[in-house]
Amino acid sequence: MRRHIYNFNFKDDVSDEQYSEIYSAFEDEFNANPGMIHFSMGKNISESKRPMKFNTIMTMDFEDYKSFRDYEDNDNHQAIKLLLHEAIDGIMGTDYDVGDTAE
Repeated sequence: MRRHIYNFNFKDDVSDEQYSEIYSAFEDEFNANPGMIHFSMGKNISESKRPMKFNTIMTMDFEDYKSFRDYEDNDNHQAIKLLLHEAIDGIMGTDYDVGDTAE
């Protein structure tokens, strides 16, 4: 399984409507990609004493590498990135395999 995690720092002036539009766009991708077996996105609620760099975390799990590539390479994902980059001032992504990830 391929795990795809992104940390976002949404700008202070992002409206609830903008956030909902971005969340819904990611959720639509989850519903359209049968190989994406998990999607969640929410506010960072860490109680760490370290300064918080990101206020929102998103996690997606894909059953195989092909499903991950299908998501990454499709036009809808590119459109989501445009929406997202207007609303954030910080981003960090990470991917890793949980167990063996089929091609």
